[in-house]
Parts: sequence; C-alpha cells; structure tokens
Amino acid sequence: MPTTLVLAIVVAAAVSLAVRHVLGFGFSLTFVPLASFFLPTRQAVLTAIVLEIALGAALAVELRRDLRLRDSLQLQAASLLGIAAGIGALRVLPQALLFKLSLLPLLALAAVLCVRPTLATARSRPKLVGAGLLSGALNVWASFSGPPVALYYLATETSTKSIKGLLTGYFLVLYLFTAAGLVLDGEYLRFAGWPIVLAAICTIAVLYPLSKILARAAEPWFRKLAAWFLLLVAVAALLKDFH
Repeated sequence: MPTTLVLAIVVAAAVSLAVRHVLGFGFSLTFVPLASFFLPTRQAVLTAIVLEIALGAALAVELRRDLRLRDSLQLQAASLLGIAAGIGALRVLPQALLFKLSLLPLLALAAVLCVRPTLATARSRPKLVGAGLLSGALNVWASFSGPPVALYYLATETSTKSIKGLLTGYFLVLYLFTAAGLVLDGEYLRFAGWPIVLAAICTIAVLYPLSKILARAAEPWFRKLAAWFLLLVAVAALLKDFH
C-alpha cells in the first residue's frame, strides 16, 4: 500500500478509536468520512464494519458486566421491524423527506441533552421499541442507525459505564448481523481492502490502552460530549441532505 494511504488509515483509525472509547459510539460515524477522502466510500464502509466487530469484541470483554445483551437483541428485533417499515414508507414518501422528518426528534432530544446533560427519564419497553424502530428505518433511508439508540440510552441511563456497555452490546450484535448478511451476499469475497483492515486493527491494538486513559479523563464530561457530538452529527446530516 502507498505510504500516504497507510498513514491516512492509521490517523482515521486512531481518531475514531478515541471517539468510540470516550463516547461509547461514533466509530463508523468518524472513520467512514475520514477514510472516504482516500478510499472509495463503499470500501470505507466495509472496512468500518470489520473494525466495529473487532473493537466491539474488545470493548465487550472490558464492559462485560454492563452489556445487557437481552436489551440489545430486543433493540435488534425492533430495528428489523423498522427496516420493513422504512422500506414500506418509501412507497409513500420520498427518501429525502422521510430522512429530514426523522431527524427532527433526534435534533430536539440532542439539543435538550446539550442544555440539560443530567436529564434522565424512566426506561420503558415502548421507548426501547421506538428507538429500535427508528434506528431500523434510518438504516434504510440513510445508513444512520446509531444515533437513535445512543440518544435513547443517554436519555434513560445515568451511569456512564452502563451506557457504554449497552451501546457496545447493541453495536456488536448489529454489526455481526450486518457482516453476516454481507458475507452471504458475497461482498466480502470481492473485498480487496484486507491490508487496510490489518493496518487499522494494528493501530487500534497499539493505541487501545491510551484510548482507555483518554476515556477515563473525559468521563466527567461524558454526557455533554456525547450530546453535542450527536447534535453536530444530526445537523451535519440535515445540512448535507438539504445540499
């Protein structure tokens, strides 16, 4: 691989690792845009999925007492219904309009959490199912499945470790399902980016202890950082869609 490409992937993996360890989510949201400057977008996405599984497995060991995989499987089941609903909605309304409308409640909740980062509401099955449904629908409309789940846990949990553990469980299940589907579809048989994946995994392995230290240092500001990150991501997605 060209040296410039290796350095670019190393930097993208390092920045994305820091984001994921500090916030508990956001690896793909960071890695794909950065890597897409140097790789075809589809190759960046396929690379990110493999890295999400590798990093998710490491985080699952670290946060094993807070995974709550039953919650993750319930969210995953709801997201599958959301995928079906999202596909059906495309027969009635344009994709761009559906995406804009679905961003509005996410923007509102993220803004509230930015102003009141300590806000927490009671957990409930309807809220969990609603987050899963919206996650699945947004996955169909814009590959934007993470923010609804991250906002749901931020709004219903008070423990930083619990939120990170719950998000780790959900994303590990999500990306295992996603990768399995892509393998069955033959995409990874045609995938030529394994040297890039290896370079990124080596970067993650070397920097993992440092990212843990960074996450501990940032823990007092965790909720505010997560809320602002989600708000900026949602605003950027809305502006990009408008453009």
